[in-house]
Amino acid sequence: MLDAAVAAPQALQVLDVSNNTGRFPAAIVPRLVEGLAQIKELKLCGSLREELDGPLIYFETLDCLYALEELDLSKFKVRARTHAPMRSIILHAC
Repeated sequence: MLDAAVAAPQALQVLDVSNNTGRFPAAIVPRLVEGLAQIKELKLCGSLREELDGPLIYFETLDCLYALEELDLSKFKVRARTHAPMRSIILHAC
């Protein structure tokens, strides 16, 4: 399903897989987000499983998501080392 979303990213404005019972490995998110430059809403609440060794979304990738209005990663545990840089990006965007 997510491969199909990335295949035609210009057509996709909203992706909501919140609370999906199948749940997705968190490791697919970095690749998924890189292909969705025009997305307005990305809702992954409660749909991600496992932890990552690296970032869930790279800050450089967030900077390229110029149309993004809503990003919901709730229920995904963010490590302390990620929290401070992400907070500064969010504050800068507001």
